[in-house]
Amino acid sequence: MISKEHFLDILNIEPIYETEGVFYEPFWEFMSRFQSLHRNWEINKMFNQFHLNNLNIELENKVNELEHYNFYDNVRVDIEYFPDHLRASTLSLAISCFENLLVELSNEVASDLNSKIILDTRPLPIINKYILWLKRNCELEITISKVTNKKLDAIREVRNRFIHNISRDIPENIRKTINDMNNVDGEYSRNKVTDGFVDESLKEITRVVKNLEMAYIKFYEKVK
Repeated sequence: MISKEHFLDILNIEPIYETEGVFYEPFWEFMSRFQSLHRNWEINKMFNQFHLNNLNIELENKVNELEHYNFYDNVRVDIEYFPDHLRASTLSLAISCFENLLVELSNEVASDLNSKIILDTRPLPIINKYILWLKRNCELEITISKVTNKKLDAIREVRNRFIHNISRDIPENIRKTINDMNNVDGEYSRNKVTDGFVDESLKEITRVVKNLEMAYIKFYEKVK
């Protein structure tokens, strides 16, 4: 049984992202949603582990009882898929929060400049299109390293495979990044997403958002 104290500890975890204290609505909205998503991830990760441990024990104790075959077949399926369901939903919501932030931030910048948002027409991920517009058209000082770009590509690739059930092979360079991110907390499972990958994905998104926030603060000081 998971104690009430354990849940309270999760609710009091250090915020994964905080604003600089200046009220810019897109970033405050992102902060609220992303902190909540992070707590949801941590609480359900803990509950999943507790639940799956119990299922494994039950499975070992009654594996030879044929009358329970159908029930324990379902248990095996849950043991395999429960972690993936949680990881998939968390990654999907994390990217959605990030994309929503970019849309809202771009609307704010367009309003500040009295201009229109004109995105690159090339077949780029929507995140890249908005960041390019903010950098090139609005001159926000956004710096995203090659390593971060690789991680964002890996996060999108994994999200797409979870959500859209893409069957094509993952390019070798993205596979390497996924494996590197999997191993953040000592976990390692080649070509399989781990909790460590999700943890690192959430952190990486907040690093990029913090970069955007600092760039917008400088931009706003110039145009206000």
